[in-house]
Amino acid sequence: MQSNESTAKAMSGIRKDAHYSDLDVVIRGDDNTFERQSATLEHTHELADHVDHGLSTASTLTELAGVAGHEAPALVSVAALPIVGSVVALYAGLKMLCSENEKGQIRNETAVKEQMHVAMLSALDLPNDFKTREMAKFTVAGQSFQGGAQRMTSALAGEAGKPTVAVLQLHADQGMDAARRLLDTYAHGAPHDLSSQPGLHDRLRTDPAFKAGFDVVLWARNQPTNDAYKTLIQGLDARDVRYEQHHIAYRA
Repeated sequence: MQSNESTAKAMSGIRKDAHYSDLDVVIRGDDNTFERQSATLEHTHELADHVDHGLSTASTLTELAGVAGHEAPALVSVAALPIVGSVVALYAGLKMLCSENEKGQIRNETAVKEQMHVAMLSALDLPNDFKTREMAKFTVAGQSFQGGAQRMTSALAGEAGKPTVAVLQLHADQGMDAARRLLDTYAHGAPHDLSSQPGLHDRLRTDPAFKAGFDVVLWARNQPTNDAYKTLIQGLDARDVRYEQHHIAYRA
């Protein structure tokens, strides 16, 4: 097992092994779901329209200032130059993002990422109730039984996929261990603001397996009884023993 291999690289390898999609995407812990990404794109399109209208209004005001007096246009242009430059830059970026081709590309990439997230979750040794809850967020991935998620899940379940599953589980266990230590530190639960721990915050954003492990501990702790948390930690402790026996660093 290559314990230093990233979750993103491991899942990219599985995507290629499963012969699913030519899009070379990288999954992260802070990926948007397809549904949320689509809503963001539509909001961005509306914002671009507002900026477009604002630029037209600014142009009209400048023309009016020119009618009012010869000095006014110069005054307006000098005072507004930094603002106009920022708005034009924003406008250009929004228009580029809002082109139909660009939106289509982003949606396609997000759909592939959803399939990869679901396949990753399927391979992890985590409670089924938690995995079902997380998978339900990825609406596109569940639309076809023979979709990318199913093909990558099959690749992970095969003999050739075992080393990748071991890497993914290690990263999830590192997230679980980090969450457990955080809960042990804060008697009333994990803090909402992780800015004081930039390393942890960055790992949660970039590593989806680590984030799944971290989140499942918080989920288990919030269950009506302590049984889910107790069972989860027992499984984690057993795997940690094996990591120690093989000299694998299991603490993030």
